[in-house]
Amino acid sequence: MKERDDPRFAVDRLWLTFKNPDAEQARWADFAVEIQSYARLGIVLLLGLYSAFVLNDLFVLRDELPWMLALRFGFVVPCLVAALVASYSPRAAPWLRAHIQEYLLGLGIVVCAGMLAMGWVLAPGATAQQLWVAGLVYLVTLMGVYGFSRLRFGYAVGLGLATTVLALLLLRRAPPQPGIGLVLATFGMVMNLAGAWMTRTLELLGRREFAQRQLLAEARARSDSLLRNALPVEVAARLRAADGDRVVIADRHDAVTVVLADIVDFTPLCERLPAEAIAALLDSMYSPFDALCAAHGVEKIKTLGDAWLAASGVPRARPDHAIAAARLALEMRAVAEQIGPALRIGIHTGPAVAGVIGRTRFAYDLWGDAVTGAAAMERGSRPGGIRVSAATAAALHGAFVLVEDEDGVWLMGERADETPTVTAPRARPQPVTEAPRKVAPPPPGS
Repeated sequence: MKERDDPRFAVDRLWLTFKNPDAEQARWADFAVEIQSYARLGIVLLLGLYSAFVLNDLFVLRDELPWMLALRFGFVVPCLVAALVASYSPRAAPWLRAHIQEYLLGLGIVVCAGMLAMGWVLAPGATAQQLWVAGLVYLVTLMGVYGFSRLRFGYAVGLGLATTVLALLLLRRAPPQPGIGLVLATFGMVMNLAGAWMTRTLELLGRREFAQRQLLAEARARSDSLLRNALPVEVAARLRAADGDRVVIADRHDAVTVVLADIVDFTPLCERLPAEAIAALLDSMYSPFDALCAAHGVEKIKTLGDAWLAASGVPRARPDHAIAAARLALEMRAVAEQIGPALRIGIHTGPAVAGVIGRTRFAYDLWGDAVTGAAAMERGSRPGGIRVSAATAAALHGAFVLVEDEDGVWLMGERADETPTVTAPRARPQPVTEAPRKVAPPPPGS
């Protein structure tokens, strides 16, 4: 979307402001940050110029010298120093962000008022040569008001016209010099007209550039959000750092705990229920699983049909990867019990390779022993059961109640201090009745 198509950045052509108050406020807050270093440099240069002209005063002026020194070091220089100090003050920072244009206007008034006051002192005894020099200083001041002050259109025009009127009135105090008034008035009006057009153009361009940057930042934020939803934060950062270059992102992890779950009798359920009901069921179950992953610091990898895969220990290694995965599995089972369909869950700990695949639709995936082991645990699990491998049981370090029988080791819950880690083998509990899975016969000739 272009900035001119976004109603937030519609500009009032008369007042040259965004019609949206929030956009207007954000514009000047952004401008305050942008202009800060520039304003400080300008103040330092003005201080240097006003101080340097003292040498001229000392060698040229006599009766007017006390007044000139008083104006330079009693008014202009203290005001500029105060403005410079305020730009570094944390207390003044909020006001400057909200009123940066008034701050710049104040600087402009101080500079122009100082110049006009000095002209008032010098005018009665000025020679023709001094008047021409004063006229040049006046024109340079107008150039600064319109070209370098970065004042908004209304402020710049008001200050420029006021300076022009007062400068022409000062000529009435000077000895009559034919032609000087007409020349200065003509050049002053030309400078004001040209400056007003330039300031208006710069104001519109500045607002357009601000709107474009805002839209670009929003687009980048949306892109980053999509990347973060599809990829882990660290992996998304590596992908952004590549800046469009083709890069292979893959990492080997020595110890990862994988949780694999699927819904019992999901295929018959799909045959009975409408598509919308199936999608709603999966969303009602897997959306809480995603939230549980975020709570436990476990990375959700993907869903495939009714299967749901997550891994603990990727992309960042963590010593408690198995414990986090076990807690996640227990809470997943509790969610499934509240919703209805039973889950079969398998957990295995082992090495794995994690990386990004795809070029148009990125996917963070996992391969290796940890995944195949978890798949084997899930296939051998019971409805409502959480089967863990021997590697996972060892990695849990006695933190959970594990029940071992002839079918494997089962995760029952977190261990109380007096509860043994693994109970003795016992008879297999009666599972929920489930139709046996059909295995397709091998193809002929195999």
